[in-house]
Amino acid sequence: MIESAIAMAANDLGIDAMVIQKNLLKTGDEFLYGQLAISEASECWDKAITSFNLNGIKEDIAEFNVNNQVYKKGLALMPVCFDISFTNTMLNQARALVHVYTDGSEVASTGAVKMGQGSNTKILQVVAQSFSMILQK
Repeated sequence: MIESAIAMAANDLGIDAMVIQKNLLKTGDEFLYGQLAISEASECWDKAITSFNLNGIKEDIAEFNVNNQVYKKGLALMPVCFDISFTNTMLNQARALVHVYTDGSEVASTGAVKMGQGSNTKILQVVAQSFSMILQK
């Protein structure tokens, strides 16, 4: 719904929706529950535009659409920030169970849901730093 509103606003203003979408989360922005954001969103956005040649793709799409009466193409981008967004600060807690074995190995269990955000790597780093571990491959 938000992306539809952005598309309509961009159309009304006569600008590309990406101009509005570029208003991304910045380091220091505060979430509703008081946590300060650490964000690389703008850098990622700029890198995606360059890496995927999005401006070239947009030009190709515009040319295709001019030359085709029946079929049309489009390009959509949707920046998303998903965080622990309970409005009750008390609910913004997490826990992990860490087993430390006699051979020095450790296993961490959490309720994290892995969906591409790197939670396994982040948990590994937290455990390693907390227990002053040296990571080995």
